[in-house]
Amino acid sequence: MGEAMALYGAAAPAGGTAGVFLGGVVTEYLSWPWVFVVYIPIGVATLLAVPALLPAVAGRRGSVDVLGGVAVTAGIALAVFAIVRAPEQGRGSAATLLELAGAVVLLALFPLVQRVIREPLMPPAVWRTPGLPSPIWRWRCWAPPGSRCGASSTSICSRSWATAPSPAERPCSR
Repeated sequence: MGEAMALYGAAAPAGGTAGVFLGGVVTEYLSWPWVFVVYIPIGVATLLAVPALLPAVAGRRGSVDVLGGVAVTAGIALAVFAIVRAPEQGRGSAATLLELAGAVVLLALFPLVQRVIREPLMPPAVWRTPGLPSPIWRWRCWAPPGSRCGASSTSICSRSWATAPSPAERPCSR
């Protein structure tokens, strides 16, 4: 498992960086439709290479947590939709507030579904892991506004907490 995680840890950032760079080159010198012409054959070649490169393993029957997946995906999508449309509709308009309330309901439904489903997307035990939830929220909420660290960091998020971490606790200040 450690070797697989090490390989993933090296390949994911390299692939993300190469993809953004090559996508920029293709769109700059050809045009955006060429992205499909270039990347579809790469995807097909990858799919064809998988059986030869990965070892065969015994299949496992399981269930898919459709309800949990729909709840969390729709909740996040509705929240983003409400935030993006808020300047047009008015930040305090009934439409914006109803959309945000719907997002909160859907996102609150997600952990409830995870407790009762046989094979949850995110087992509730994950949130009981000592020290896990706090660093996630600190990373998201206390990264300096405008920084690339904590992709959704905003000054609003930082102001919403009573105390701020010391500079040594901020992941982007090192």
